[in-house]
Amino acid sequence: DGTLWDSTEKVAAIYNRTIQESQNVLRDTPVTAELLKKEFGKPMIAIGYDLFPELSKDACRSFMTSLCSRENQMLAQDPPSPYPGAVQTIRTLSLTHPVFIVSNCQGGYIELFIEAAGLSGCISGHLCPDDTGMEKAGNIREIISRHALSAAVYVGDTFGDFLATKEAGIEFIHAAYGFGKVPDPDYIINQPADLLKLSNL
Repeated sequence: DGTLWDSTEKVAAIYNRTIQESQNVLRDTPVTAELLKKEFGKPMIAIGYDLFPELSKDACRSFMTSLCSRENQMLAQDPPSPYPGAVQTIRTLSLTHPVFIVSNCQGGYIELFIEAAGLSGCISGHLCPDDTGMEKAGNIREIISRHALSAAVYVGDTFGDFLATKEAGIEFIHAAYGFGKVPDPDYIINQPADLLKLSNL
């Protein structure tokens, strides 16, 4: 989210519907797309702690597990549209470069995106915390190790992405059209297609 597509409007509606149907979760104000744009990029349990501070950690974890499962099911039926140019950019890059997806999302979400975008033959691998128990920096390193990558860059849109990339020891390309601001990225793109200009990195 914020790099390949923007699901925040649809996800906010799913969150609010699930909250309304819950017997244990209350919020004084609805979850909005703008609120989620500030949260997305964090591990899902961290988002849960932020949005539902009245819940115990165990209750929050249980609620977020059920909420994420419902989110995956509903987005599979009605997925967001990828950002303009994102799909063709990945297809073009994949002809000459291995392309991976690393996210702090829930299990199944990356697969949902790949299926919805029609990119199953273009993604060489992907990881999220549910796959390894690690957050973004660890999973970036894991991808590099598993695939014996000699050079890698990470494309993301938030300051959290930037920090994780630097922790992993690689360069960062800021998707400035996304949700966050980054003070000193290595490179900047203003639309997905700009990646093709940097493909000789």
